[in-house]
Amino acid sequence: MMSPDSIERAVDPLCSECFANYGLRQEARQLSSAFGIGPCQFCGAAGGRLIDATAAEELMHKFFVSGSIPPDAGGFAPIFEFNPHHEFGEVTFATELDGDLERLSSMLGVGLFHYGPALWRLGLTDHYQALRGAPGLGIQVDDRKRAFDDILAKCSTKYLEPDRDLVFRVRKGDQLPAALPLEFDSPPVDVETFGRYESPGFPVFYGADDVETCLHESRVTLSDHIAVATFSPSRRLKLLDLDDDIDDSSASTPFERVDIFLRGLAFAGKRDYDLCRALAAEIHVKGFDGFFFTSYFRQAHKNRLRNIALFGSPVADGKLVLKSVNRIRLTHVSYEYSFGPHNDTTLERPQCP
Repeated sequence: MMSPDSIERAVDPLCSECFANYGLRQEARQLSSAFGIGPCQFCGAAGGRLIDATAAEELMHKFFVSGSIPPDAGGFAPIFEFNPHHEFGEVTFATELDGDLERLSSMLGVGLFHYGPALWRLGLTDHYQALRGAPGLGIQVDDRKRAFDDILAKCSTKYLEPDRDLVFRVRKGDQLPAALPLEFDSPPVDVETFGRYESPGFPVFYGADDVETCLHESRVTLSDHIAVATFSPSRRLKLLDLDDDIDDSSASTPFERVDIFLRGLAFAGKRDYDLCRALAAEIHVKGFDGFFFTSYFRQAHKNRLRNIALFGSPVADGKLVLKSVNRIRLTHVSYEYSFGPHNDTTLERPQCP
């Protein structure tokens, strides 16, 4: 964000209707609650929302910076940033957005530029580098073991208690499964699955401590038959918590923080599934029944969403007892969203003969 000094230099305000790009105009309307007095001196529109320097800076940040974060970045890692040390014209979109950007840039005296975020914002911390191996050297077994040991040591231990805690698991399909315990257990070992933490011969039961998280993770649609099973532990289950109460007190830089590394794993795409599976195997070796981990959908939800992973087939193994099975009927679906720039616009240039 810019300094107060840069805000003071801004001059005549714009209005929300000055912008040609639909998404930018919608964001401008939401950011300002003040209406201009009379027709806008720039676009001539009446009834537009007033965009002064403060609102313009917020608009730049929300639309061009936050709006440019890739979906698999794993953290706050925008493609664009802006400041007074850059000028308009460093970034162009070859669309109506260029005129809008020029208005905001001129008003604030800033330029938008391509931003290379700190690698830790992408989850590329010291632990990640140790697990991936240094370029040209490959994975060093001792470094990898030390990294896993350090990660697990900084995570807290939690317990699922009988008669107190519930574990939910959702199944969807063309028809409802039978209300039998094994219908909701981990898939058989000979069934190929594509989850984040299981691997061939190493099944993982995915559940959650609330129903909504299960629905998000199952990517249910209105056309699905949806069933939810409610389980309770038959005995005390020991879980490692990868989602909360992580001790980063010894970290002197963000690169040393375990919570940032784990958040990156939770939000990253399939490129890091191999690390997720290796981490799960390490937790299993340490004697845990499973672990809590952050839901991928937590980054776009107001509530805390987290999953429960249990090793093996906890229903068949008698660790979970089925309490009930219900059908789920989706009664309301709603999205909250914000706009950002479409940054991959290219123009085909004619080839010289």
